[in-house]
This record gives sequence, structure tokens and C-alpha cells, in this order.
Amino acid sequence: MKNKKRLIIIICIICLSAVVVVFTLFFTRSKKYRLVLEDNTTAYTLTSGNTGKVYDITNEEFNQIAQKLKEVELTKSSEKSTGWLYMISYCDSNNNYHNLIISSKKISYDNADYNVLNNSADNLYEYMESLGKKYFTIR
Repeated sequence: MKNKKRLIIIICIICLSAVVVVFTLFFTRSKKYRLVLEDNTTAYTLTSGNTGKVYDITNEEFNQIAQKLKEVELTKSSEKSTGWLYMISYCDSNNNYHNLIISSKKISYDNADYNVLNNSADNLYEYMESLGKKYFTIR
């Protein structure tokens, strides 16, 4: 009789432990995001986080940024960024303005902050650097 009770208690403890492990894994796993910018946009500006200088960029340059942004894997971040490299501002089809802020290993979109995963933003960073050299290098 005692052995049966012990066996039942051990089985209950194992079941409860399994439930706790599954619950923890399910609810603490970070959800991955990808940002997709609207196609029908206008009024694109690029701002340097180093100098504050602002330049208008072309529709083609904005589309390149949007394409490269689709490759980037993100998770939500609870930490606010303190500095940034570039800010892209644009107007959507409903005349709402949006800001995309690119930092080292972080991206913010309309005040929502994201961490970049697994170097997935390397192509975006390289392209932004090329735009930075084009617009912000002293000639």
C-alpha cells in the first residue's frame, strides 16, 4: 500500500514538473518579427544620427531599404535605444508619417523597439552605410 502511494506521488510530481517545463518554454520563447513597409509611400528622408543632417532619398533607395528590411529577423525589445545611426522618415498613403530608426543591433519602427537576430541585418547595414557615404560624406 505504501509503495502504491509513493508511486502515485512520484508520478504526480513528474507530471507537474513536465507541465511547468512546457509552460515555461511556451511562454518565455521570443516571438520573431519581420517589418514590412507599405509600398505606396512618398516623401522619403534620411537623417544621420551622427550629424543630424537630413537628405531626401529616392523612391528606388527607399524600396531597397524596404526589401533589405524584409530579410531582418527581429524580437521585441523592452530596452530603449540611446543612440542611432540612421533614421528613415516617410509618408504613407493615408498621409501618416513613420520613422524607421536603425541602430547597431536594434531597429525601432514608430516607437516600437526590436533587437536584430543572428546578423540578419548585415545587408541592410551595408546598404545604409553606402547611403551614408553618398549623402553624408564631406565632398
